[in-house]
Amino acid sequence: MYFKSLLLFIVCFFFNLKAQASSKDSLDYYYFNLGESIAGENLDSAFYYFNLAKPIAKKNKHWECFVDCTNGLSFYYYIKNDFVNFQEQVYLAREEAEKYLNEQSIVYSSVISNLGVLYTMQGDFGKALDISKKSLDLELKNNADILSIAISYQNISAIYRKIGDFDEAIVFENRALEIREDSLGFNSIPVARSLLALGHLYRDKEIYEIALKNYLDFIQIVDVLKMKSIELIPDIIYCYQSIAEIYIAERKYEKAYGYIQKSLALQLKENSPRKTQSFEVLGDWYLKQSKYDKAIQNYRKSTDAALLARNAFNKDALVARTLKNTANAYLAKEDYEEALKHHQTALIKLSIEFESNSFTVNPLLGQFLSNLEGLQIIKGKANAFYQRYVSGNNDKDLVSAFDNYFFATQIIQELRNSFLAAGSKNELAKQSQGIYENAINIAKLLFEKTGKENYKEKAWQFAEQNKARLLEESLQDDYARIAGGLPIEELNREQALRREINYFKNKIISEERKKSNIDKEKTKLWANSLLNLEDEYKEIINRFEKDYPAYFALKYDTKNTTIKEIRNNFLNDENALLEFFVGEDNVYLFCITKSNLEIFKLKKSDSFSKNISRLRSIIGQSPINDKGNFKSDQNEFMQLSHQFYKTYLEDAIKMLPEGIEHLIIIPDDILAFLPFDLLLMKPSKENNDSYSINSCEYLLKRYSISTNYSANLIMDHSNRKANDELESFLGFAPSFGNEMTGNTRSCTGDDVYTLQCNKEEVTSIYDLFGGNKITGIDANVESFKNQTQQCRILHLATHACIDEENPDLNKIYFADDYVTGADLNNLKLNAELAVLSACNTGSGKLVKGEGVMSLSRSFILAGCPSTLTSLWSVDDCTTSEIMIRYYENLKEGFSKDAALRKAKLDHLSTADKVSSHPYFWAAFVQSGNIDPMVFENPRSNYLWLL
Repeated sequence: MYFKSLLLFIVCFFFNLKAQASSKDSLDYYYFNLGESIAGENLDSAFYYFNLAKPIAKKNKHWECFVDCTNGLSFYYYIKNDFVNFQEQVYLAREEAEKYLNEQSIVYSSVISNLGVLYTMQGDFGKALDISKKSLDLELKNNADILSIAISYQNISAIYRKIGDFDEAIVFENRALEIREDSLGFNSIPVARSLLALGHLYRDKEIYEIALKNYLDFIQIVDVLKMKSIELIPDIIYCYQSIAEIYIAERKYEKAYGYIQKSLALQLKENSPRKTQSFEVLGDWYLKQSKYDKAIQNYRKSTDAALLARNAFNKDALVARTLKNTANAYLAKEDYEEALKHHQTALIKLSIEFESNSFTVNPLLGQFLSNLEGLQIIKGKANAFYQRYVSGNNDKDLVSAFDNYFFATQIIQELRNSFLAAGSKNELAKQSQGIYENAINIAKLLFEKTGKENYKEKAWQFAEQNKARLLEESLQDDYARIAGGLPIEELNREQALRREINYFKNKIISEERKKSNIDKEKTKLWANSLLNLEDEYKEIINRFEKDYPAYFALKYDTKNTTIKEIRNNFLNDENALLEFFVGEDNVYLFCITKSNLEIFKLKKSDSFSKNISRLRSIIGQSPINDKGNFKSDQNEFMQLSHQFYKTYLEDAIKMLPEGIEHLIIIPDDILAFLPFDLLLMKPSKENNDSYSINSCEYLLKRYSISTNYSANLIMDHSNRKANDELESFLGFAPSFGNEMTGNTRSCTGDDVYTLQCNKEEVTSIYDLFGGNKITGIDANVESFKNQTQQCRILHLATHACIDEENPDLNKIYFADDYVTGADLNNLKLNAELAVLSACNTGSGKLVKGEGVMSLSRSFILAGCPSTLTSLWSVDDCTTSEIMIRYYENLKEGFSKDAALRKAKLDHLSTADKVSSHPYFWAAFVQSGNIDPMVFENPRSNYLWLL
């Protein structure tokens, strides 16, 4: 028989007690099994029997029983909160297992798992994760009991939660839940525990509705089974505490207080293991209601309870967290000295080999027991210094605040590198936004006080660091695979795995979105296949990092572009870079030219997002279908468009040198949905009743405008070299076998209709450039996948659909089927320019910090440094007209942004009152590299030869 550990986020121990069939009918096994059977009810008697069994097992050389007795003793000390002896027994079990057992022993894997518990308690989550995965691998190889494997999945999930990688934690917890529900049915304690764990994870992600559902399901199972044994009480307490936390976040204070009292009613003993968290939640309850002294009083009780329970460890993440809570309460009370004192004490408790009491000294990266907890403490400390500066106007406090925020950004990058799941990285970016906003503000203040230019550049770099990092990391990873010397067979296998993973993801999502007749058995089979493939994929990436050091170094080579590099690589006397950072309270605009960098701090109005959404609503709807509101909409557009320009752009534009003709704009947040060239530089003329170019001072009249995700990305794109050996052009204009019933390139579901003007569009461009065109039913998915690597310009004149929930399911249609965003992500294209002449190809789900998860982004991931896309459903034939003009301008040698500007101006010069509406022309956005495209002219060569 063996003991198995279980981490339930508070690192509580639970052993999987079950009878073991043994041919050995000796006294040692008898005593051991007796001790194990009563461990949950009479711990002292169990301890007695384990000690009785161990010397007999050693004498009989029954090594599995011998080592498992040590496991049992460690369990005893854990439950008794004797962590010195617990640690000693875990280390002893490891020594005994390595001496007497081999890795095929199931007891050996349980010892390794318990070691993972110890590392987690000590806050060494990297070691804990490695050892827990090793334990799981051993169990899978040894065909261990399926319920024991479920516990291992939950252990690993718990560690991922400690690290802060919540999405990865949810994956492993769902595996545990599936095994338990299949084996034991819904109304079982292990299932209840998985539901509780999932509740915690969704609470951490602030998805409170799903979290509450899981908590209530847990309580329902406990009530059905009528079980409130000693074993379950910590779980029930934790559930009550967590529900209280959700209600506090939702400001439902009365409900929250009721659950806090329920949790305390189950903890009457002084050393109850979850008193720390109950006092912590009660402290939060008082703090949210500005009752600071009461909050501090309860946070101190929380610290005392933690010290009582965890006195074995001089360094402890839980104790550090309680001290951080007290510090934050002092900060809210405006007692900055005590706030800094408690933050510093929290850092000492959290950091290995760090003992400094000086407020201006921090640990080094790598000393934290938990980077996630360290980030929160450093963030609080930075805020305390800044608030003390505001109160006392001591410049040293401002410098200290800057130093701490700078350190916080380094911790964020360390966390990013440790996370596996994209969702967790996005969550980190969202949570880090406030840190970057404060860092920008303080750097700007320091520049204004000292005149030191490096503070201005640092402010800009803070804005850059939270932009499109996931996109950049993906591109960096692709580069690392090639430059890092990975063998071609390894690369092929990695790409094949990505395609298979994408296939099963799409199958599952499509099935789950059915309104009825969902095939749960198929979904379950696909989910199992997906989990196995993802495991294999993680394994191959881990092997790449281990076996190919060059790949590892390139993959994690964090790039922080400098202003000097920007000026040397793509800025000149004719262009300027305008980069936005949208914070909670302010909008920051960085204006970078060949000789200057200016920062504009702009107050963010309460109606900021609302006004942009309304502006988008007006320009994104065809005026043909809304003639009754034409005049009122036009007036509102004029007012909103000029107001936005005046508030957020005018100051920067006025400071630009005279020769500037091109604006490269890096938007942020909801600004990514705004076409900047339709902003009005001057108020509309009186009695103006149209959108005519003659009566509207659009920004378009003065500048060519392009956008990008980040300056780092522009740097990457500026290094892209043209490949003259490729075909100049490849255009697709599919037909769909249905009559044309509308006049846009949008779609409803999978119902798409043949377009009137797309074939003529592609043919006209082909006549200009040569190359290749594929039209009608020949423009299918197979021809797209087979031929797209052979062209410099890829042009798709078709339908597109955007999935607002899952960007991987964005679709671009061909004659026989569609290609998804995920399919595109896995392609490798050589095209310098992708023109997506369809609807909404530049739109999609907005992810904080990361930007818009659009089809344009997918083409960038596939390797295209430049895209032309649309922000809404565009008119079919007007699109064709603008596209043909755009290509004529490219052919004449215009830069890409200038070619688009001229095409729009040409349209407006002949447009009537209706067709001058921005709906018809403003949707198109040039992104990425804007350099002119140079093509060989066969006629010129002929004349030269002649």
